[in-house]
Amino acid sequence: MLNMRMLFYCALITLPLVTNQEKDSNLKERLGAKLEVETSVVEATTCISGYSVRSDLTLQAVFKNVGRYPIILDKGSGTVGGYKIYHSLQNGKPDLIEYDTRFTIHVMSDPPRIEGAMPSSSFVILQPQEQYQGKAKTILIIDDRKQYEHFSSDAHYLQMGMWTTDGTLADANNLDDLRARWKAIGYLWTEGATTKPMEMRFPELGSIKQCQ
Repeated sequence: MLNMRMLFYCALITLPLVTNQEKDSNLKERLGAKLEVETSVVEATTCISGYSVRSDLTLQAVFKNVGRYPIILDKGSGTVGGYKIYHSLQNGKPDLIEYDTRFTIHVMSDPPRIEGAMPSSSFVILQPQEQYQGKAKTILIIDDRKQYEHFSSDAHYLQMGMWTTDGTLADANNLDDLRARWKAIGYLWTEGATTKPMEMRFPELGSIKQCQ
């Protein structure tokens, strides 16, 4: 994920559930590029903070090329920009949304990198049906305990918006130029992705301790 060792670069970024498309919005469709992201919980810690309930999640994120054209994916992909909690699924798709949050993130990273004629080692090229596995971290805060009790009473479904660059790529490069330059290699995917809904089972409120 983001390299937090050095404070050489800082930016304040608001990440929507799915970020805006680039100028050539039809290129992805013309090439048949399609990215799918599945998540699973590796570690979860839930505690009570004031009147809120906080869940710190470490996730495994699997980025899979489910299209017919290679995808060039930044290895820094996976920053969570927001999430939605759904009550249930209908035919595999979420129906009733019960919680919706967007994040403003303070990005601290090494200086932006300048990319050349070929993608650097900061990227992975996914051929059709290939996948890349990474990790992501996020914090779920439910402000209303009664609402949390509803979430913990039965399975719910968490869907997240993920950023698919490390936060600095556009500062030193024109993304449309990069996409055109690398088109023969693959489609540069920088517009973010929405994860597939993931089943969540929250611990009961009575079993949760105060945050330390």
